[in-house]
Amino acid sequence: MTRRSLRDVFLGGGAAMTVVLVLERGASFAANLIGARLAGMEAFGAYSLTLSTVGMVAGYAGLDLGATAIRYSGQFPRTSPAYPAFLRALARVVALAAAVGSLAMFAASGVLAERVLDQPDLAWLLRLASLSVAARVVLESVRGICVGQRRYGALVWIAGATGGGLVLAMPLAARIGAPAMVLAEAAVAGGAVLGCLVLAGRFGLTPAPVEAEASTEPPSSRAIARFGAVRFGSVMLVGIGSWLLAASLTRHDPSMGENAFYGVAHQLRGLSAMAPGILATIAFPLLAGPAGQEFGGADRVLRVNAYLVLASSTAIAGAVALPLPWLLPFLYGPDYGAAEGAAALLLASAVAHMSAAPAANRLSIVSLRATTAVNVGWAAVVVASGSALVPFLGATGAAMAWCLGYGFSLLATASGLRWLGERPRGLRTLSWGSLASTLSIGGLGALRAIDPDRFRAPGTIALAAVLLTILGLLWRARDRFVGDAA
Repeated sequence: MTRRSLRDVFLGGGAAMTVVLVLERGASFAANLIGARLAGMEAFGAYSLTLSTVGMVAGYAGLDLGATAIRYSGQFPRTSPAYPAFLRALARVVALAAAVGSLAMFAASGVLAERVLDQPDLAWLLRLASLSVAARVVLESVRGICVGQRRYGALVWIAGATGGGLVLAMPLAARIGAPAMVLAEAAVAGGAVLGCLVLAGRFGLTPAPVEAEASTEPPSSRAIARFGAVRFGSVMLVGIGSWLLAASLTRHDPSMGENAFYGVAHQLRGLSAMAPGILATIAFPLLAGPAGQEFGGADRVLRVNAYLVLASSTAIAGAVALPLPWLLPFLYGPDYGAAEGAAALLLASAVAHMSAAPAANRLSIVSLRATTAVNVGWAAVVVASGSALVPFLGATGAAMAWCLGYGFSLLATASGLRWLGERPRGLRTLSWGSLASTLSIGGLGALRAIDPDRFRAPGTIALAAVLLTILGLLWRARDRFVGDAA
């Protein structure tokens, strides 16, 4: 490999996954726009509600198998003799998850429609949508294999096929009605899976001829399911913690104003985390076994990835946090200026969250037990601190709870790797750098919101100076952390 190889992985993979994201989001927006205009409010409303239910059921049934496929694809690249056995083991788990999810959706459609959604007429539409559950579970796993094997062309093809297919099918389906729209969504997802299977050889997803003996045993279906369950548990804990905070806000603010502030702050947090999240996803398969050896091993990949994620998350969150006093009223209206404190704290939590992601990915590979302990600790910190802060500070208190939770996760993850003897050189320094960025963005951003007349100008200047200092220090230290990958 050349000295530019690891840099090329991040640049090429990041560019490809950005294209995938734009294609998927853009096509979804266009398809929904077409459906809303042609189907009418009643049919489109039924379609949207059905799809949101499909997403929930597929998420539960899927056990985060997309991330699981990424993780094991790194350990068993297509040149490994164990790659076919890995695919068979993964296929068994995926097939079972898809079948269970689809059957559960079909069986529970009546209860969901009548008792949960209070829309008995939707029962048959939900039964029809059980096909979409299976298709989504399988498609997410196929995407995971493509990411893990670094076959970004296949990812772009899947995004184009699903997005383009839905945009092309939606005009006719919308004129027929909600059932046709649901069937079109399932057919497009299933067609993308079949197309990827047919083109697997061209995409470089089929086993490559090798002569060496397998150095490691392929994973069993049970091991794959166990890893997926732990990853899914982490997602569930985040969802439950977020819901509990939102519920606490609702109890203490029946006007829903604080929930509105919390919602727009989360939108900005999500946007700021997109690019660092892509970088962390690209590196995930390289943190497991042979896939990372050609780039200097898991320690080097983790160090480089942690540096890039910290630098990008600090730069993006800082760029959004600086103009918050003017950005929020401009985007959402003058009433949302009061969301400044919550938005600044949630942007800060994104820095801590994303900076911990590379180390958390590595920890999930070396110890599922330690990963579970960190996730449970995160949930305990968020719920406990949120219960104490929300009654007094509203949305700002909820955002502060997120900061405390991800600050705990950041330090606990690095400590877990150290305890297991897996923490690479330099990761502790990056962890403290992430904590400094988190405290600067959250603390100075929230300070401006306390008394805008007194602190807005000096707070903005201080935040800009601190961010420039942190980014300048990261730039000066690039050779230490990135080395010949830069």
